[in-house]
Amino acid sequence: MYVSNFQELTTITSFPKSEFTRSTVVRTGNYRTVADSIRISQTAWLYDGPGIVEKTTHRVGLLTGLATKSSPTFSNTEAYQIVNYGIGGMYHPHHDAFEKPLWGPPNKNDPLELIGTGDRIATWMFYLNDVKVGGATVFPNINARVSVKKGSAAFWYNLLPSGENDHRVLHAGCPVVIGSKWIGNKWIREGGQMLQRPCELSP
Repeated sequence: MYVSNFQELTTITSFPKSEFTRSTVVRTGNYRTVADSIRISQTAWLYDGPGIVEKTTHRVGLLTGLATKSSPTFSNTEAYQIVNYGIGGMYHPHHDAFEKPLWGPPNKNDPLELIGTGDRIATWMFYLNDVKVGGATVFPNINARVSVKKGSAAFWYNLLPSGENDHRVLHAGCPVVIGSKWIGNKWIREGGQMLQRPCELSP
């Protein structure tokens, strides 16, 4: 799903530089986060709270039909990941899901609010600014491309209805050639979606 008018978070690119650290990737198996040359960017985290952030999360829920409430335990979503890609910044092809089933053992590396919430069932990606050249999000397995446009957003499911990883949504962030790219990721967790998106035996 592509939304062309989603302006809510476009004012948060003025985050203090001290809030940002080098972006990391999650290792399949032990789920530890490590810095890796496949991802060149800077990351900060924005937690839900009263005001525009909470309203934005609520709107994401209305548009997707998924539960998006943030809570201290068994949260439906992760905090917003705010990412800045400078010139040359990019992210190699990857999946957002960890292949960590809801019925599996809890991941001890998860923060308290996400323990027992399973995998990332879906991704909502905000584009917070315009990029002069480069920076598109591409899905090579389905030959799709989303250009960077301020105030737009993209949504996709990472998991099939059976709970298995949907390999069609392998995606990458193309290198920024001219300018700087700001995005916000809101990952929606599998736990709490039983009524919104019931599991099925077949994909």
